[in-house]
Amino acid sequence: KRLFALFAVSLFFLSCLFLMGVDAAIVVEEKAEKNIILPGESAIYHLEILNTGSNDGFGITTTDNNFRIKGITSLEIESNQRKTAEIEIYPIGELKPGSYSVNIRVFSKSSGGAADKALLVNLVAFDQLVSAELEYSPQGLDPRKENLVKINLKNRNNIPLKNLQLSIESSLFKDERIIDLLPLEARSEEIKVNFKDVVEKGSYELRLRITMGGKGLVDREERVNVGYYVDVTEDRKLEDGFLVKKIVL
Repeated sequence: KRLFALFAVSLFFLSCLFLMGVDAAIVVEEKAEKNIILPGESAIYHLEILNTGSNDGFGITTTDNNFRIKGITSLEIESNQRKTAEIEIYPIGELKPGSYSVNIRVFSKSSGGAADKALLVNLVAFDQLVSAELEYSPQGLDPRKENLVKINLKNRNNIPLKNLQLSIESSLFKDERIIDLLPLEARSEEIKVNFKDVVEKGSYELRLRITMGGKGLVDREERVNVGYYVDVTEDRKLEDGFLVKKIVL
């Protein structure tokens, strides 16, 4: 009776696997080459497929309606051998930025059995790539001397960013440069500001922009104070005489 019960349970389990399309002869492992992508880019994965059954042909597809795949989608694998297929996963339509679990299915062309593998794809918007903060004296800029303005940059993702066009511009000064950022790199770009002409005391508009391939990453306006000296003190002297009262500053 026990033997019969064990046989029945095993038969039920195998039937469930068959109905689910799971083939124990297919073993799929993945390695991500690029799983953080920008709009218009593809994620790249290497799928290692092990065939523990008989010689067979295999296909690769996706059951996710928001993504498509291209690359090696058909291959022949001999019994107890493994092969690696490089595939690209790209979104269709306009997906919101976020993390997506994309289901990839490797199926046998003869038996119909299949094995599913979930691949993680992170879609990042352009305005989520870089953070940029201006740093200068809390009292503002002093036109009597050289000022140091810093742009504190942070690559917010684990991907390299190349040929970033950085510009800072106002009616007082401007600067442009091309920079690269390593994955998750934080660094500062320094700008030395000197005023050759007389500058009126006041609050001035300043614009900071970062673009990459024509796409805007940062575009922000700030105001900076100029000429508010904190180290100036007043020396007042009263001179009082006959019919004359004079205050000297």
